[in-house]
Amino acid sequence: MRRRAGALVALLSMLIQLVAGGALSPLWASNGVFPVAGGSRAAGRAGVDAAICDDAYAMNTNPAGITQLYGLHADTSFGLFHVDALYRDPENADAGNVNRFFPITNGGIVFSPDFFDANRAETMTFSEAELMGFDDEEGEDESMWKKFEPAIPSPWRFGAGIFTQGGAGADFHEIKTRNYGPPGFPNGVTHRTGFALLSLAPTVAYEFDKTFSVGAAVNLNYGQIDLDMPFSQDVGILGGPNIPGLPAFVNFGESFRLIQDLFGDGRDEVNGVTKIEKATAWGWGFRFGALWHPVDEWSFGAWYASRTYMQDFEGDVHLDFDREIQNLPDFPFPNLFEAIIRGFLSGFTGNPILSPIESDGRVIIRDFNFPERAGLGFAYRPNRDWLIAGDLKWHHWSQTFQKFTADIEELNSAELPLLVGGTSIHAEMPLKWKDQWVFSGGIEHRWDNDLTLRCGINYGKNIIPPSTYLVIFPAITELSIAAGFSYRLAPNMVFDLAYEHAFENQIRAKDHWPLGLDYRNSEYKVSQDVVIAGIQYDF
Repeated sequence: MRRRAGALVALLSMLIQLVAGGALSPLWASNGVFPVAGGSRAAGRAGVDAAICDDAYAMNTNPAGITQLYGLHADTSFGLFHVDALYRDPENADAGNVNRFFPITNGGIVFSPDFFDANRAETMTFSEAELMGFDDEEGEDESMWKKFEPAIPSPWRFGAGIFTQGGAGADFHEIKTRNYGPPGFPNGVTHRTGFALLSLAPTVAYEFDKTFSVGAAVNLNYGQIDLDMPFSQDVGILGGPNIPGLPAFVNFGESFRLIQDLFGDGRDEVNGVTKIEKATAWGWGFRFGALWHPVDEWSFGAWYASRTYMQDFEGDVHLDFDREIQNLPDFPFPNLFEAIIRGFLSGFTGNPILSPIESDGRVIIRDFNFPERAGLGFAYRPNRDWLIAGDLKWHHWSQTFQKFTADIEELNSAELPLLVGGTSIHAEMPLKWKDQWVFSGGIEHRWDNDLTLRCGINYGKNIIPPSTYLVIFPAITELSIAAGFSYRLAPNMVFDLAYEHAFENQIRAKDHWPLGLDYRNSEYKVSQDVVIAGIQYDF
């Protein structure tokens, strides 16, 4: 009973660590907004894990794999993502990412029912001991591995884990925009995004025999979005009253388009800055998988994960049109036109000068979900010391990442609602991400009873078209390599360490969507380095 109590205390400590460790920190990913790998062992193989299930992170990939874990097994991992990013356009020679480090934690626990049976036998079969990494050569390990597992283990496994499914993060300061701010405006505008999806995954798996297992998990999701960036909208967003003496369709906003038509130097868009703080949502999804081990040398795995079914993200928002409004009189005869605008504004705002056009409100981000995914994998063990494995994954990005839709409501400014024709704004940014195939290949070598070495390669083609590229969603890296190792610190404790490098990739925005003209002909380069460490403990 003392050992059982210790196991539960360890589990509670692990969950506290996950919450305190910032599980919702934004994650830079190499397969869209998905990480190459979350678990520390799979990370050393560059994400190969469909047919190799050797840690609790299997609950977040192929849940059938937890049948390969015995007794009460717990593990946790901590990763640190280093991003080297560069943004360039005609107004910005080199704007670098100023917050380059993003932490992320994962962890889980798996148990078989017989672990809590006080009368269970304290023996283990040789094949089970071998799976756990113990060697019986010359009998040196026999005393260790006999104490871990019953001779006839239960076919059931149960588990739960907290995993970051993926996300994106960027933090650029003082990127100068071509259209936002008065002429000669010296400072740039912050471009910042933080998006992460956290999942609690209760899991169950069943082993029919030593060759075939199935498993299923429910994903209870919590997401958070932070956003700080300029945006462009058609001048029609500046509604306002009709101007006396002009056609009925010419309201305050359309008057700027009219001046462009007449003089060739007006505005057909309006630019502002939006800042979204902690827009959050709950949701759910599911996944299931199978693991087949027909012969000792070969194993095969397959899994499917549904799309996330998220509620609308809701949070606070701050809008700032001030610098753009100051820039609107940049037409022929600027002094005259500025006087007209100021006078017109004073007529319905009661303010004889252009006051700051800012407002707080609420934002609702609709239909923002992760897509469904699927994976296949194999693992080949020519002998007990070597492993060769590969995975093929499919990410259905076109299912969910077609556009970013936000409704801004409850604007509390006295002037801004008059300018936009109400107390709400509907904004859309096209994404049009393409579906993605991802290949991973990995090798393991057991150096001795304590040390296992790993390496791997991962490739997934960039999914963001040049016409909808945005600096706040810089998910463009393609090729990654990885290496890692496991070292047994004690008979029931293993330390894992992995390193991933995503090679630099670049994208140039062209033929950009009309409401994102600031990014036209911009160029973005990004590479990524990731270190993930983990601890596994068998009670």
